[in-house]
Amino acid sequence: MKTQAEQNISARQVDFSIPYFEPIVLGLIAIFYYYIRSHFFEVPMERDEGIYAYYGQLAMEGKTPYLDFYESRLPGIFYMYGLLIAIFGSFKGLAVGITLLNIGSFLFLYHFAKSWFDEHKPTAFAVAAAALLLGLAPEISGFTRQSEHIVVFWATGGLFFLQKGLIQNRWGLLLTSGVFMCLSMLTKPNGVFFIILGGLATVLYYAQKTQIEGDGENRFKNIIVKGLIYSAGVFGTFGLLCLIMWLMGALSEMFYWSVTFSGQYATRIPWTGENGQLGGKDYFMFAFKAATKNYLYFWLIAGAGLIMNFLIKGEKNSWYKKIGLLLIAFFSFMTITPSLSFYGHYWLMLVPALALCFGAAFYSLFALSHKNQSVGWAVIAAPALLLVINITTLNKYYFTAKKDIPKVVSGTYGGNPFNEAYEIGKYVKAKSKPNDQMLLIGSEPQLLIYTGLKSATRHAYFSYLMQDSTMLNIKSWQQEFEKDITEKKPRFIVFFNHDISILANPKANFAWLNNLLSTVIPPLYKPVGYVDLLGRPDVKYVLNDAQAATYQPVQIPGQRTYFAIIFELK
Repeated sequence: MKTQAEQNISARQVDFSIPYFEPIVLGLIAIFYYYIRSHFFEVPMERDEGIYAYYGQLAMEGKTPYLDFYESRLPGIFYMYGLLIAIFGSFKGLAVGITLLNIGSFLFLYHFAKSWFDEHKPTAFAVAAAALLLGLAPEISGFTRQSEHIVVFWATGGLFFLQKGLIQNRWGLLLTSGVFMCLSMLTKPNGVFFIILGGLATVLYYAQKTQIEGDGENRFKNIIVKGLIYSAGVFGTFGLLCLIMWLMGALSEMFYWSVTFSGQYATRIPWTGENGQLGGKDYFMFAFKAATKNYLYFWLIAGAGLIMNFLIKGEKNSWYKKIGLLLIAFFSFMTITPSLSFYGHYWLMLVPALALCFGAAFYSLFALSHKNQSVGWAVIAAPALLLVINITTLNKYYFTAKKDIPKVVSGTYGGNPFNEAYEIGKYVKAKSKPNDQMLLIGSEPQLLIYTGLKSATRHAYFSYLMQDSTMLNIKSWQQEFEKDITEKKPRFIVFFNHDISILANPKANFAWLNNLLSTVIPPLYKPVGYVDLLGRPDVKYVLNDAQAATYQPVQIPGQRTYFAIIFELK
């Protein structure tokens, strides 16, 4: 049995106590990650990225959310995208900005993990590097400019400041943690689970601290005081946002869109499918199989780590960390559950927890071996080997994706017309003038980013007009949209005849849409471009005024006819 001094020596030996080793390794990992991500900077946007980026631009121009444009998210997301675009640019620049945010998340997570695992740097390196790698997975849209990347930045920052504030007993850090956690929710409502996580972790920490130190009389005082400080960061930030919205005259509209409308949208999918429709259970299984497809051993090791974590004895803050890791895993999982759609990009919010559990497996082996030096080296070598194997196996994706970006997009998003929207955007941009306007029939707002044009309507996200026709405001919105065509006469209208792009509710008013296409548009507009969505790689582009005037979409027996039409004002 080793003495305590010998154990400490072993721990130091595997912790690499070499000058500047830590920042050098972190810097090399960050540079390597940036290099991989740079291959995806020109990947076409998907519709969520497009609408947040476009509304972010409008917000930075002084437009008021929910009055000058309609969207069901809380306004934080518009200003965050707008700020990134203002600094880095709207397309490739936005990808650069998101990449730098991811590196920030990596650093936050590294320092959190180092503190969590008793200053054991190898485990922290494994956690942070695994998070970057898992966050690149194509199955969860890891190469994108998705809002979940921003949520993860605020959440990992919140965990970092929370852990540091608890250990150092500094109220300013606890307050900052509350601010960061609230910003994760203002980016996407799913972040509310990170807020709950922070509050429970605070209670748990001080409950254990007072129990260990024998300060039972002050236990509840500490819990209440520290909990209130953390809560002040959360509610103070949210209160400030509400004040700003009130001053802008949009507070009631914010609550309508982010609560009432979003609530109706989020409850549209039952857990069990009905009448032949898929349910949340089905979507979860599809998404889980995709997420684990090329990263199964990370998931298995993470599951083992969550269990092995409970076997460690004698560690500092032992039961706080045992339960705490379980809470991190649980509430991170909860962030992907709202709406029961389990979209791939939602799973990005689960990545930090997955990486922490992955690291916990190796640290648990180290701790259970009484920090044996040989096991310590295994803790370094095993995660590194797994990372290398994954990078080697998927090297074509990580390093050569730029050579065939359309394949990466279609492989991730299936039949969504995101590649085609990119080509349409380039065509319209070449024909347009700076003050021209565009109107979209179909939920592909990324066209507004590609072209640099403004939407002629507040309804830049068309799907909201195709919800249940009995919902409040739907009819008036449709009338407004039609009026925007006939009175504002935008130079371009792009119609996507595609189910996924229209995103219609089964109870939507299709008669209104058919009338729009057959009666309202033809007298004012002429077709100047067609894109036949025949199935990749057979997409046919007719981007020529003369040919488009007489072109007829290709009919394939037994298949739906999907196409996009570009209209120009006569």
